[in-house]
Parts: sequence; structure tokens; C-alpha cells
Amino acid sequence: MSMQNVLADALALPTKERAELIGQLLESLDVPADETLDTDAWETSWIEELNRRIAELQAGQAHLVPAEAVFASLRERLAGTTR
Repeated sequence: MSMQNVLADALALPTKERAELIGQLLESLDVPADETLDTDAWETSWIEELNRRIAELQAGQAHLVPAEAVFASLRERLAGTTR
């Protein structure tokens, strides 16, 4: 069975079952946590990134785009690639 077939079957599952499947797949990677992610460093990095983004917004260097506008734009772009 190809990965695409497995993915299609997995996406057809109810949300709860997909979440359980994801958990089992992640566990199957069998990589010690300390090798995959330094939680403190990850959290610090995200806090720094959030602070940077907030500063850009407050300085008028960035602007917010409503999620619906982003999704509409993506749908439009993706529709053009399937033709």
C-alpha cells in the first residue's frame, strides 16, 4: 500500500481516530525526547518570535490579515494549480 493510499484512508477517519493515529505514529518514531526537542529553548524561541511580531505590529511595520482572507487567497491559488 502506498503512502498516498494510507494518507487518503487516514484522512477519511473521524477526527478523534485521526488524532489517535497521529499519536501512535509519533510514538513509533522511538526517538528520545531530549534528542528531538529542547522544550525550554523551543519556548524561549517562540516567546522571542511573538515579541518580535508584536513590536512590528506596534511600529506599523506589519499588518494583520483576517484568516478568511488568507484562506480565500489560498483556495484561489490552489484552484489555479489543479487545472
